[in-house]
Amino acid sequence: MTYQDGCVYLGKGNRRASISDELVERIYHRLEKNIQDSTPALSEVGSIIKNVDVQGNLNCYRLDDKYYFFSGPDKVLRAYIEKATVSARSVKTKLSKQMLENIGRALRAAGTDVELSDQDGRIVVEYARAIHAVHKIVSKIIKDNTEALAWSCDAWGVTEDVKRRLLSIPSNELTSGNKWEYAYVIARCVMDTESDGVKIKNMEPARAADLLFERIWRALKSTEGWDDFISEKTSTYREEITAYIHETLSVNGTISGSSGSDLSDPYREYQRGGSGRICNLCNSGTLLRQDEMKLPITVSMLKFNFSNRIFAGKTKPDNIYACVPCGVELVLRQNGCEIPRGPVRIR
Repeated sequence: MTYQDGCVYLGKGNRRASISDELVERIYHRLEKNIQDSTPALSEVGSIIKNVDVQGNLNCYRLDDKYYFFSGPDKVLRAYIEKATVSARSVKTKLSKQMLENIGRALRAAGTDVELSDQDGRIVVEYARAIHAVHKIVSKIIKDNTEALAWSCDAWGVTEDVKRRLLSIPSNELTSGNKWEYAYVIARCVMDTESDGVKIKNMEPARAADLLFERIWRALKSTEGWDDFISEKTSTYREEITAYIHETLSVNGTISGSSGSDLSDPYREYQRGGSGRICNLCNSGTLLRQDEMKLPITVSMLKFNFSNRIFAGKTKPDNIYACVPCGVELVLRQNGCEIPRGPVRIR
């Protein structure tokens, strides 16, 4: 491997290769997998769950969609489930009166046992947050509300009698302000599910997470439309990085330029004043809106880097505007080259 004029030359004996759309796709998918395995901040669930938020007042876990690309959908699901099993045992704060009333109303509507200890109430809440997060994914794949609810009941192992009662409840009775309180009932069933004579709520968090992850991951992968859902989540990365590979990769002196790209035209952006959808670091066009291109950065991360458009050192602005390939590189630098303090966030 030799570096010269910003190029990398690779050789392997007398083997010859040719540029093609298939080759570019293979390179992209290898790159995506390598990124997902690249550094603990992106590949280890223990690091990812530090960034799992509770979405507003919806009582639902949330990760930024970018984790589907940087960490992979399996790690997103595992983070939700592990967050639930760990928090159910570690969080000691008492539930609010309103939350207890919401749980009780949902359990009574489904005809299940309403009596809960403080610890069991916390388990219901944390499990429900993961269940709701998964259901929000499923409801984007299965558009019919009843069918999506039936999927969630089957995937989480809800008993047939509770499932039948849940499906008979009017769709708006346990849904208010986008809160999906069916999750409380499903969580109540999940925590009492037994494996080898031990209820899930009494298992060590790691074992409980293993059992639940394997079950839900298998159900998601076998759901018609799952692959299309993941493809849509990562489509901007795939389209822009693939276009970048097409434009920069040369095989035996041949370059395969992509056709029909929707990337912004840097020349036209310059004509509009030069402050539009142009990457500050490489001057490329992008699929992103300008507000999506903004990347808050630290001086230390870019102290040895510069651009032919703006200086990115000590006098750099607080934000830069980056295309997808440059944004990916900066995320990898931030999470791999320097150990961040506190939770790692993908910008």
